[in-house]
Amino acid sequence: MVEKDVLCSIKPQYVEKILNGSKTVELRRKFNVELINSRLFIYATSPVMAVVASANIKNIEYFDIQKIWNLYGDASGITENSYYNYFKNCELGYVIHLDNVKKLPNEILRSNLIKKGIYPPQSYRYIEWKNLKKTEHDQ
Repeated sequence: MVEKDVLCSIKPQYVEKILNGSKTVELRRKFNVELINSRLFIYATSPVMAVVASANIKNIEYFDIQKIWNLYGDASGITENSYYNYFKNCELGYVIHLDNVKKLPNEILRSNLIKKGIYPPQSYRYIEWKNLKKTEHDQ
């Protein structure tokens, strides 16, 4: 297992569900299964465009698409139609189990990330929390 800090882009409507506890898993087409116990920093995409929360990656599972929906559809926070559209042309997917979700006291705006050379990813990327924390205090 690799313990790294990860920045993950998520649509604002799903970020809200993660924060209120109704979405406990994040689903991805690709993800590194060795990131269990890593810290996930949640970047809310447009129109928010800021890092708004963090969570611990408690577990990562890798299944066929039908099995993921059967096991985690309710915890995914998305509709069945949206789920199958997202995984269109994919046979397998990743289930990222989140816990210890915390809203950041100060959101880190996209513009401040970019000033530090941290570009919000399409999906996810590795980062160093110390660089992100410095950015939080620079706002």
